[in-house]
Amino acid sequence: MANARADAYCELALWGIGFSRSPSGLRHWWADEAVRRELYDLSQEQIDTLIEACRKRIADLGEIEEDAPEEPVKKKSKSKTRRRAAI
Repeated sequence: MANARADAYCELALWGIGFSRSPSGLRHWWADEAVRRELYDLSQEQIDTLIEACRKRIADLGEIEEDAPEEPVKKKSKSKTRRRAAI
């Protein structure tokens, strides 16, 4: 019998993995989620699926970080900012 809670957890986790912004953040999330993976009784196949998704996302993030142009440094303006009336 399929474990609906484990299936729902995996679906949500796969969705969230796609939104990860940094490899270190994703690794931190993986470590923090160990208790929940056990609590929801994920199968080894489900765990392997999540591991593969994390590895792929980390690889994608590595490419994104290398290809992303650096943002130019903004210079501070020497002129004073005008204060507007409080009314």
